Amino acid sequence: MSKKQTNRSQTPKKKSVAQPTFKPKGKTTPNQRELTEPSRPTVKRLFALSGNRCAFPNCQIPIVDSISGSIVGEICHIKGEKEGSARHDQNQQNSERHSFDNLILLCGRHHKVIDDNESKYPVSFLINVKGKHETGQPKTRALSNEQTDRLIASVPGNRVVNRTTVKTRNQLGGMNANTIINQFTLPTDDEQVTVEGLLNIGAVWNSLKRSAVLG
Repeated sequence: MSKKQTNRSQTPKKKSVAQPTFKPKGKTTPNQRELTEPSRPTVKRLFALSGNRCAFPNCQIPIVDSISGSIVGEICHIKGEKEGSARHDQNQQNSERHSFDNLILLCGRHHKVIDDNESKYPVSFLINVKGKHETGQPKTRALSNEQTDRLIASVPGNRVVNRTTVKTRNQLGGMNANTIINQFTLPTDDEQVTVEGLLNIGAVWNSLKRSAVLG
């Protein structure tokens, strides 16, 4: 058999096919996940530097009640979390929005005060307040994972149900309607899985009627 015939009888090599690259939503790289809320390590660091006290000047209200362990403070975004919120920066990426540098711990009263008076309490004011407050505070007992999750739930739109952080969107009335996002925390401190689903209020209502729970 000639050399030319031998080459024809050989099986042609398969061309390698490039694998698709996973690209998360937003301006993140393939190796990054889009943050939808502050992470546990970030919140624990915030609290460790807070002295367990609201960062607003001269405020002595604690973030965690020393007797009951209840969360009485809130996480505040220096640059607002959502479009339309106080001090929101539409060019800010989620990784920056929920980062340590953009978060400050406040009592509920002062959180509302700064958000209702954006011109009086701009981003520059809050950055300055945060820097001064987090310098030289006394050592504070670390937050437990459960306390950390409840503090994360203080972010508007979040709440904890059976130790699960629930985010609601487009809520109407007194029930959590439309899209519900459950944040389930895995064993590692900064890993989370988001499960999204739709709650059909009409179907639930009809089901209750059929069960004779409602008249």
